[in-house]
Amino acid sequence: MDIMSLSEVEDSCLFRYRHFNKNTVKEILNKEIWHSDVNNLNDPFEFPIILDWSEIDRKDKSLLTKYAMHFDFLPLDEITYYCLNDKLDLLHSIINDNLHGASLAMKEYYESLYVCCFSKSLRDPLMWSHYSDGMKGLCIAYDKNILKGTNEYKNLNPVVYNKKPIEFLFKDFRTDKISSEFKYYDEVHKENRIAEPRLIRLNTFEHLYQKHERWAYEGEVRNIVDLDIPRSKRKDGALVKYPSDAIKAILVGCKMKGTKIKMIYRYCYYNKISLYIVSPDKRDYSILIKDLYIP
Repeated sequence: MDIMSLSEVEDSCLFRYRHFNKNTVKEILNKEIWHSDVNNLNDPFEFPIILDWSEIDRKDKSLLTKYAMHFDFLPLDEITYYCLNDKLDLLHSIINDNLHGASLAMKEYYESLYVCCFSKSLRDPLMWSHYSDGMKGLCIAYDKNILKGTNEYKNLNPVVYNKKPIEFLFKDFRTDKISSEFKYYDEVHKENRIAEPRLIRLNTFEHLYQKHERWAYEGEVRNIVDLDIPRSKRKDGALVKYPSDAIKAILVGCKMKGTKIKMIYRYCYYNKISLYIVSPDKRDYSILIKDLYIP
């Protein structure tokens, strides 16, 4: 295992601030990181997916055609029939019903994703205060390139901080086919036909990596995973494995009890992981970092 200096740790790692408890110990020992259900994150404004299809209410022929074709709601011959025979109310109703159902399904899907939060910052006093139990906890340094190189952490990306959520554009959406089919009545040919249902999805997770700028001090980098867990078996979160060599250092707060520091020291010693202790510099409100064990 490559041993990093403290400056290399700061340049190459992402940091996860934790209370010292049995869950944190299990994460370290079992090489797993907790990913939370979005509804259990501490920011109530997470995933600001606000969908506005109201422009179709103008019942503009070209706009309705654009929606129907982009989302593949109807075959082209049916769209043409509705437009040429002045049945725009019916076309609008079909599109609106499909969009409403698809929007509910999309919201449910994105709320089924799991999120894990890291920080780019090792020296922010507020992070130590808010997330490491006022320096009674610890901070784990993970090599970001090792994490990013795995399939489980391929969606590891920095959060964008803004005053208003990113607006959705038409090109941001796509439709995905799903396996089951259903029958519907074809108004054009006056017969029942088979259709392939589709789900509306965002082309990327970009809109899920944004928070209000009041959170900017966190310097967050988040990982988002789709574990495809049935609703009946879903919990508040899930543990996701990471490579055994991903941890490059552990930093403990100066207020941590000595018995707990000794426990972490033994782990770092046997696994050749650098260990540091962090304390507040009351001269300038900064963070002091001193080494306890360097392999």
